[in-house]
Amino acid sequence: MRRMVIVIGLMLFVVGCATELATPTTEAVYDPNAPQYAFMEVAEPNWVAAYGDTLETRMVYNISKNRVMTAMVGKRLLALEDPNEVKE
Repeated sequence: MRRMVIVIGLMLFVVGCATELATPTTEAVYDPNAPQYAFMEVAEPNWVAAYGDTLETRMVYNISKNRVMTAMVGKRLLALEDPNEVKE
C-alpha cells in the first residue's frame, strides 16, 4: 500500500511538471515604444504587412538593412581604389 501511494505521488508530480513545462508561464511582451528598442528602425509598411511588427521581425529587418548598407559602402570604396596605383 505504501509503495502504491509513493508511485501515485511520483506520477502526479511528473505529470504536473510536464504540464507546467508544456505551457509557457510568461509570454514575451514586445512594446515598440520601450526605450530599449528606440535604436531599432521601424520596418517598411510592406515588410510589416508580410511579416508583422514584432521584436524579432524588427531585428531581422535592421540586420538585413545594415548588411545592404555595408555592401554598398564596400562597393563604393572599391570603386575609389585605383588598380594602377603602386602601393608601397
